[in-house]
Amino acid sequence: MAWTCPSCGFGKNEDSVVRCLCGYELPPAEYQNQNYERVGGLLLLVAFGLSLTALTNGILILRSAKVDYVPVIVIIIEWVSALFYVALPIILLIILFLKKRFFPKMMVSFLMLHLIVAIMAYFGWKYVYLRDAAIFEKSFFFAKCVVVSAVIGCCIWIPYFFISERVKRTFVR
Repeated sequence: MAWTCPSCGFGKNEDSVVRCLCGYELPPAEYQNQNYERVGGLLLLVAFGLSLTALTNGILILRSAKVDYVPVIVIIIEWVSALFYVALPIILLIILFLKKRFFPKMMVSFLMLHLIVAIMAYFGWKYVYLRDAAIFEKSFFFAKCVVVSAVIGCCIWIPYFFISERVKRTFVR
């Protein structure tokens, strides 16, 4: 059964579609009683994860300033990536709580970028720490853990942002 949009008059909207091309939404009966005006559900886990990412990378910046045995290029790379991973999650948190329509795409882009950076770091550790075997093993293990966690995060959150009805209903305007 097709429905006609009262805003623009477009008459070929299907039952499964809850919004028209013009932006008007036809809320089904099961959605009328639910509150999508605020961030809730699993999106609170996303907000918590972004907050934790910004906090831990901020601490990483402070801790890496005190280390003397690491090559200078590694310190520079860690500072740039940590600053990137502090600023971007804070920006994403602001966009999340402002409920901007482009947040799901930005979050998926952030997750994929994190995976790419983790893979690049995994292969980059081999060339940086060739002289000291103890530091190499510890850093290489850490790089493996980061890649695995990035892959698991992408496998969980990217489908969630594409499939979840809460995401579709929360970020409509």
